Amino acid sequence: MDKKEALKQIKAGELSLYDVDKKLQADKEVVLAAVKQDGTALEYADKKLKADKEVVLAALKQDGYALDYADKKLKADKEVVLAALKQNVDALEYADKKFKADKKIVLAAVKQYGDALQYADKKLKADKEIVLAAVKQNRYSLEYADKKLQVDEEVVTTALKDKKLIAEYFQEKLAKTKGKKEVLNQIKKFLQTSGDLTEGRANYASVMEEERETGTFTMEDGKEIEGYIIWYNKTGGDLIWNLPDSTDDFFNALEKIEWVESEDEDVKDTITYDDMDFSSSDGKGSNAYDENDKEITEYDEFNGGGDTEVICLESTYKPTEITVNFKSEKSVIFENSENENYTVKITGEAIGVLKNYKDVLMVVRTLLGKSKKKIAKKKA
Repeated sequence: MDKKEALKQIKAGELSLYDVDKKLQADKEVVLAAVKQDGTALEYADKKLKADKEVVLAALKQDGYALDYADKKLKADKEVVLAALKQNVDALEYADKKFKADKKIVLAAVKQYGDALQYADKKLKADKEIVLAAVKQNRYSLEYADKKLQVDEEVVTTALKDKKLIAEYFQEKLAKTKGKKEVLNQIKKFLQTSGDLTEGRANYASVMEEERETGTFTMEDGKEIEGYIIWYNKTGGDLIWNLPDSTDDFFNALEKIEWVESEDEDVKDTITYDDMDFSSSDGKGSNAYDENDKEITEYDEFNGGGDTEVICLESTYKPTEITVNFKSEKSVIFENSENENYTVKITGEAIGVLKNYKDVLMVVRTLLGKSKKKIAKKKA
């Protein structure tokens, strides 16, 4: 494609800089036309043009994120950086570090978009004026502030405003300073008034699911064949156990990091449960079979009516949340907050953080009123 035609299509929005040859990607007139349509097209410009201030400024006028693709020297150019921030303050992420440490620039950025605090220099994350401006614009930017300011009463009050939210926030912060010993003590006190067990739940964020849908295939020659489709999905949700009757099954499932539950007689189930609540799934593929279990590779249409039956669930991950409910309508929840850490809550109030899954199992075992020896004996 010649330059004239390329310019015509680029200006009409019918062609991107990515699609032209390297010669045109090094042509200033072509690149200028492209970045005026889409600033991030700068990514595909020749290296020399990424260092051309006129080209970069044109790109930034259209999209501040284009700063990411500018030459390193221009990322340290104040006029260029200010142009990027004017279009999109989030572009601070791509600016030279000296601007991330410039209080005037960072203050202006967080006043527009509080989360820009995450790109600020460490010292400015500890600057109360900067942080107050950020959380005033967006309460959630509090997580990017220096740890000392995350527990500063004025900063937290400015961010959260609501007294109940403020109390809950400080409660969770306090809980993070308490570990296994404190959690166990709180659980033992709780058990004195909790009443009987009623239900156990384990939430899994990623479970592979197989569903079977029976129906009729219409073949290419018009012939109809009865059969079924196996749908392979990625899903997630809760497995549920009725307590105390299914206490052993509940604890056994929690111990199994990798588990499977299947209708296939050749596959040995590693867990059992009483009910499930998987609300959504993401299709990953399917296979078709006739009623004699022979695979069908080509067909024109399948009419199954939409009714499916779950035939297999498989997981290789720990639960993201464990809940133990009691007759008193109180509950103990273990939330996987980060890495191996689980925040423990009694009826919504955080009481501490457990640093690994082994400690989670130990506390759950206490809740269920079962000693390690009794469980081992039951399995045997």
